[in-house]
Amino acid sequence: MDDMKKVPYHNSSYYESIVRSDFNSHEPTCFRYPLSATSIVVPALKASPKRVISFDIKGEEYKRLIFKAIIASYNYSFLDEFAPLSAKYRFTGSAHLFVEWLNNTKIKNPYTVLKEYESYRFDTLNNHGGQSALRKLRTVLFYALERSSELSSSVEPEQLQYLFEIYKTKVSPNFNKKQISLAGYFGELDWLRSDDIGIGNQLYQVLASPKISIRSLRATASSIIIELYECKLALKRFLELSDFSLYDFEMIGPNKNVKYYKKSFTGRAIFCLLYKYHYLKEKEPKLRNALMLVLLANTSNKKSFVKILPALDSEIELNRLFISTKGATKGQLSNSFLSESFSMAGASSPLFGFNELKLLCSGTQNLPISEIENLLFSWLMASLAVQPSDIGKLSKNSFRYLKIGGRVTHIECEYFKGRANSIHTTHSISTKLVTGKAIYCYISQCGDGNLVKLGSSIPGIFNGFYSVSGVLSELLNFDFIREKVHKAHLNSGDIPPVISEALIKLIKNGVHSKSNHLAITKKPISEREVLARESGSLCHSALFGLQAIKNSAVHAFSDPYTLYYLTNRNSHTNRTEKMHYLNSDNEEWINASGRITRNVMIDLINNVFNLAEELDENEISRFNDEFYEVTEHISRKSHEMIMRLKVVTNQQKGRINEVGVLSPDDRQETERFDYIYVIDSPLTVFKMKNYLYEFEVNYKKLLSVNPSYLYKTVVPTVEWISYVLSILTKHSILEGSNMFKKMKLNNVSISVFHSI
Repeated sequence: MDDMKKVPYHNSSYYESIVRSDFNSHEPTCFRYPLSATSIVVPALKASPKRVISFDIKGEEYKRLIFKAIIASYNYSFLDEFAPLSAKYRFTGSAHLFVEWLNNTKIKNPYTVLKEYESYRFDTLNNHGGQSALRKLRTVLFYALERSSELSSSVEPEQLQYLFEIYKTKVSPNFNKKQISLAGYFGELDWLRSDDIGIGNQLYQVLASPKISIRSLRATASSIIIELYECKLALKRFLELSDFSLYDFEMIGPNKNVKYYKKSFTGRAIFCLLYKYHYLKEKEPKLRNALMLVLLANTSNKKSFVKILPALDSEIELNRLFISTKGATKGQLSNSFLSESFSMAGASSPLFGFNELKLLCSGTQNLPISEIENLLFSWLMASLAVQPSDIGKLSKNSFRYLKIGGRVTHIECEYFKGRANSIHTTHSISTKLVTGKAIYCYISQCGDGNLVKLGSSIPGIFNGFYSVSGVLSELLNFDFIREKVHKAHLNSGDIPPVISEALIKLIKNGVHSKSNHLAITKKPISEREVLARESGSLCHSALFGLQAIKNSAVHAFSDPYTLYYLTNRNSHTNRTEKMHYLNSDNEEWINASGRITRNVMIDLINNVFNLAEELDENEISRFNDEFYEVTEHISRKSHEMIMRLKVVTNQQKGRINEVGVLSPDDRQETERFDYIYVIDSPLTVFKMKNYLYEFEVNYKKLLSVNPSYLYKTVVPTVEWISYVLSILTKHSILEGSNMFKKMKLNNVSISVFHSI
């Protein structure tokens, strides 16, 4: 009896209210349908409306069988607790289109039904050679055949066999698929060629090189990360020295939710910071830069920021701007100025907002990581070919250090690659390089847990102070940041700062339908899209993503003519690289693949130097070392020959040898470093074409007879010839090529390798 008293009593109205609440909720109501159902109701999902799928069961028997598979797939996708979240969306997006087509189509061959549907969708979408509709539809059938037992227990074995047969229908390849890359992203922004609103044609052309783009991106991101780290250290020391506490940046009281007072509170706190800054006897240089960043993060717009910036110069300017000179508040802080010029206290900022300042005052060793730093570190990881889906999982334990004398000299990332289900290691980077130093600085600021908090979307392109891209653009325009960025580019091989300049112009001048100046007009999206196209500087609505950076990084370093072809540091296998990355989207590979030496080295790697799986690590390491020495010698020797190159025109004296090199009769003996003179003529092209042909035919014989001669003389010469042919005049190339073709048509050969 006592137990019964503990059971609460509810009347019927209580249960009725529960049913009504469930009915009125926004959750879609799903029912399990029998496989013989003539229609099903698919509930609405986000962008997909509610749909009714009806089945014409009067048709052929095989159609009724396919309809049963569709119903079984629905029951699994919407009602099975073990079904993936994506199953509902895959079913909603493809099943109704297929059923509608099948209801109205008479199929001659039941076994080609999916192929006919694929052809129909290609015709409907005018998408021949593009993405096939079968990809999602086969997944729908997969749920019914492999994930649900309902169908297999309800049909005959012969019928089930038929469904498996049509499920095996091959999907047409997507020939229109293109890899997202930095070159592709900026390639769509042709207006960047302009000198007034863009970066100029010469600098724009550099964006076609994945190698330079990735190096520029690394130099840019690394410079900003290091500078922000040093500014945070200076700011932390200043806050501790000036006795600031976290409560100085936390608003309390009855007005803490009032917009006007929240802005005034921000202004008062900033005034205190600047006031105590001017009372310092010794001001470290980084502190001024740090306070500029604080102003950038807490002012309402660029006009206010520029107006307040002189307050850093002197106390007089500070008082002139902040102190009221009229009315009852004369001699006090001007509340109207504060509320107009500053952002609300506690508002999130991409840089050093009040949340970051409170953490700097908290006394912990870890430093706050701003949204800008989070983004830039993600860019660095993607530039090391870390898969974007794995970047958010990185922690301090994902990095290994090489220490010499207690000092970290090299750093590398070792992480679990989710898609490959294996451990992957990136390149080892020296901390003497700006990229290595930036990665180490970032990691040293972080605590336990994930290093990066990846957002669900890529930052949009906006020039306001509350957006990541807007703050990034302002950072790149600061003199002290620009100086560091340009220095990093100089130390990275004197490459042009193409990424930083492109970002500045893109964020400043790029226009899309969601741009600030178009959004405030409140015009329909269709009208804003027209205005964006007519602006002359149409751009994407968001910055490039991590996948574009990662693909460009792979393109930049996917030339197989390196040591890393055998010890691949990209986040995939050599086979994956050959299939998916050495293609027309890879500008670096296109530039290199035309050279005979690439084909020769690939052939030697695959057919001569193919390492057996049973070899131990020492043998593989020794081979890699020897191969590295060879490739380095070839690269160094060919580069030296290019540096000595002098192209001669209208030369009458001298003699051309078998590779087309001219030896002048009046060469001065006093020359310490002889030039290599090449006459720009059809005969030179003929000789060089013949040398390349003989090399391609005889390189294996040379390898067996005299490998040292092959690697140290012949291959560098071929590399050099490939370069020379690219700079000779079109007339010489055309005439010389015709001479060579005539020689081959007449079965004439001119041997150049006499040692074989």
